[in-house]
Amino acid sequence: MRLFARPGKPTRTDRPRTRIASAVLNWKRSLAHWKRVLTVVFTALLTVIAVICLGVGVNIVDLGRDTQAIPPAPVTEIEAPQLPVPLTDDAIEAAGLHEATPTVSVSQMTATALDNLSAVDGSSALDTVAISLSSDQREQIEQNLQAFTDAGAQVSFAVADLGSGGVIATNGGVARYPASSIKAPYIVSLLQEGAVNLDETASGSTLSAQINADHIAGVLRYSDNDGYDALWNAHLNSAIIPWSEGLVENPERMRGFQYPDVSAVELAKMWVKTYGYLFADAADESNAGETASAPAREWLASNMQHSLNSSIDATHGGEENPDGTVVLSKAGWINGEGDYYALNDAGIVLPGAGADDKPGYVIAIMSNACGRGDLLADLAGTLHNILS
Repeated sequence: MRLFARPGKPTRTDRPRTRIASAVLNWKRSLAHWKRVLTVVFTALLTVIAVICLGVGVNIVDLGRDTQAIPPAPVTEIEAPQLPVPLTDDAIEAAGLHEATPTVSVSQMTATALDNLSAVDGSSALDTVAISLSSDQREQIEQNLQAFTDAGAQVSFAVADLGSGGVIATNGGVARYPASSIKAPYIVSLLQEGAVNLDETASGSTLSAQINADHIAGVLRYSDNDGYDALWNAHLNSAIIPWSEGLVENPERMRGFQYPDVSAVELAKMWVKTYGYLFADAADESNAGETASAPAREWLASNMQHSLNSSIDATHGGEENPDGTVVLSKAGWINGEGDYYALNDAGIVLPGAGADDKPGYVIAIMSNACGRGDLLADLAGTLHNILS
């Protein structure tokens, strides 16, 4: 049995392979032929396309030249645009808009707010100056006031928008017992009048400065009575009476009183002056405070945040503060001791991020609604929504 066939002569098993090889060779020859034919056709087609594109390009260039040569159309004269007509008070009220004011310095803003607070009708159930309320806004405020009445309590408030100068007040001129809400203005009067040096206090540069810093922080944050008594015994009314000129009607009436009666408008004015002291934007402004550097005033402001039992702060979530609003405030409360009944809160509200650089507002709420911080918080929330 042969394992290999002799060369040169195909075996029977090789014949099918030979036929296949021959067929493949013929197919290759045919493919090469058609390849040459298709190449010629494709080349001719590309030539035709190139000629067409060249013609279109020439037409486009010519069209551009023709367009540039077209003379411009004659100008038609139109009437000058009409200037907007100033909104009337009724229109402002209907739209719920604030009266716009240009950007001004801190001293100008505080001066305007003080003037407008002075213009309030102190006996009015609801008065406004330089701001118009919509019917819905008035109704909401009246509902909040009615809630105090239903609880058997009395309330007065004053709020001043530092941006617009707008003021809203209810019974703003009625003097009430301030309780501990007077402590913050008292401390600011000591600092701004120079009775206590804020730079030394904030830095704790001396032992007496450290003691003052402890007293001030404790009074502002936790309403510490011992700290307040220590400051009062050292200075009495020596600073707050001159500091209150232009803020309180007849400041001499406060002499000898550690907790002198004030109205909501007067308490709001004290916080407007405090705003000017804390946030003066130039060292030469009249309310910047010669004895206080910016870092020292920042320290002071930080101690006014999240003060104990502040309903205004609670309105904005307290320490959680979800909307980024900053509240500098001091509450005051007393429930029957010495036959005094009061639940008050006052301070500064600075809007959070995305508020278009609004400077914020000052608010003072005074009542005898002991134990009803929710009533103060609801009223503060309504006023915040109106001013935001």
